[in-house]
Amino acid sequence: SGSRTGGNFGGPQRFNSNRPGGSFGGGSRPSRRPRGEHIDVSKYIQRNAPTSTAEKFKAKHTFADFGFCQELQHNLDKREYISPTPIQDQAIKPIIAGRDLIGLANTGTGKTAAFLLPLIEKVYKNQYEKVLIIAPTRELALQIDNEFRAFSFGMRLFSAVCVGGNPIGKQIFNLKRNPNFVIGTPGRLNDLSKRKLVKFETFQNIVLYEVDLML
Repeated sequence: SGSRTGGNFGGPQRFNSNRPGGSFGGGSRPSRRPRGEHIDVSKYIQRNAPTSTAEKFKAKHTFADFGFCQELQHNLDKREYISPTPIQDQAIKPIIAGRDLIGLANTGTGKTAAFLLPLIEKVYKNQYEKVLIIAPTRELALQIDNEFRAFSFGMRLFSAVCVGGNPIGKQIFNLKRNPNFVIGTPGRLNDLSKRKLVKFETFQNIVLYEVDLML
């Protein structure tokens, strides 16, 4: 699930052409750029086209329309979740249906709830299901876990956070309790996998969060 839309693709690029006619045409002889000549790289940066008016989003669903179990709906009501954001409105039903999904939305638009809510619903109905969530940083992994705990309060679903910079002993202990959700960063998960403490083949559901940052 990415967090950025639009913007520059690939960043500034430097162009240096010695073809006849100069860099971009004109003249008849090869043009060579003197050493040290300044190039204004801003000319080559792709910028978003200005938008005149943003259409106001109107959700097709309310959270009550998704058919969540009573316990999960109760937790949503306590947090006053009534109308979903665009990413939630479009993502929740396909995830509940078991479809693969790529979601792209800006920061602060509710991406975490967009995948957590349907996965909590799925695992609550079948606790043989397991979920692996991979995030690029420790802070994001802990943030996801806090959201998971709030949404799943009282539902007897458990998580283990596996991140670098924190004691590995406690993480190993939590993994041995066979949690429903494992949330971690690539380095620590790789370490635990080599120790045979995380077995990726046991997860039926995988979320790559902020995948652009991880790549």
